Amino acid sequence: MNRLIKDIPSIVKINTQFNDDGSILLDGYANVSNLLCVSKARLENYITVLSTTEMKQIDIAIAISLDLMHYYAKLKGNLEDKLNYIQKIKSERNFAQDQLKDLLDISGYYNFQELKNFLKRYRQSVK
Repeated sequence: MNRLIKDIPSIVKINTQFNDDGSILLDGYANVSNLLCVSKARLENYITVLSTTEMKQIDIAIAISLDLMHYYAKLKGNLEDKLNYIQKIKSERNFAQDQLKDLLDISGYYNFQELKNFLKRYRQSVK
């Protein structure tokens, strides 16, 4: 039966938690396939706190159950596209900086303004 439950995306396994006396406090699964609103007044006392990992799994299960995963997949694709574009721009910038440094090294000038001024004077003398 565990194998079947494991394959249902709207059911998340909750780690067993124990009371101080060793008795089971919480054991089982969170089923998010039938969500409903409950007033805080009806909840009374809470039982325990779930781990961050379990809450992330529950968030994913809710997104799957509500058919929101396509939205997140689209956002992830957009983010990856932007990160790839940023990487491409950085690579092109680094290449341009390397080329400019090579020009400085070849020309013997120490800064770009000196090289720029030299090139302007040279171009005017050639005209």
